[in-house]
Amino acid sequence: MIRTNKRYPEPGKFTSREFERRVARACTLMTRDALDAILVTSETNVE
Repeated sequence: MIRTNKRYPEPGKFTSREFERRVARACTLMTRDALDAILVTSETNVE
């Protein structure tokens, strides 16, 4: 028997609204990661 997670339905079984929400969240996370990378690489080396 395959267990399913009620919060996250099986791939291909979510609505278009859920898909749009996931895409928006992924874009937000990628933007945060990109900003974090910029902040880390732009810090000056203090010795």
